[in-house]
Amino acid sequence: MVSKDDKQSSPSRLLGLTEIAGRWSTSRTTAQRALDQGGVRPLFLTGKKRGIRRYRESDVLAFERARQT
Repeated sequence: MVSKDDKQSSPSRLLGLTEIAGRWSTSRTTAQRALDQGGVRPLFLTGKKRGIRRYRESDVLAFERARQT
């Protein structure tokens, strides 16, 4: 059986801009701009450009590692 913690550390977990901005202690706009400039592509859950925007956790973690070097 998969525990709740295992689900959260799954590579397919999706993060919203609010959660990413909280991780980086910045605004949602700044987080979105950094992700866009870094080439991290969002997933639009509603299929529309102005819909619900989420990012794969694995992509965000890779972006964070790249910025640290």
